[in-house]
Amino acid sequence: MPTLRAAGDFEADLRRLMRHDRTLAVELRGLLTECLAVDGRVPDGYGPHSLDNPGGLYNGCMEFHLADDVLVLYSPLNPRRSVTLQRICTHEELRTGRFHREWPTGE
Repeated sequence: MPTLRAAGDFEADLRRLMRHDRTLAVELRGLLTECLAVDGRVPDGYGPHSLDNPGGLYNGCMEFHLADDVLVLYSPLNPRRSVTLQRICTHEELRTGRFHREWPTGE
């Protein structure tokens, strides 16, 4: 079974998501323990894919959509059988590299 590690920002992002939408945060915790921690991947229904935007943040990481504008970034399973959870963010935050203390309202 893979080992899950959380990067420094991930735990803060999870708390931020919990304040924004508790149901999504609970769903994410389930995915982490029932999928990523078991075989290092999430179901295809979440659209997991590699980030490869030239010059983009987190290139080489995997991303999946927890909701329309809730992205979860993680490093893919490595040879030591660990997965590093990187960020939980919006498309705008990923694109600009500006991450907010509270979940953006979109206004």
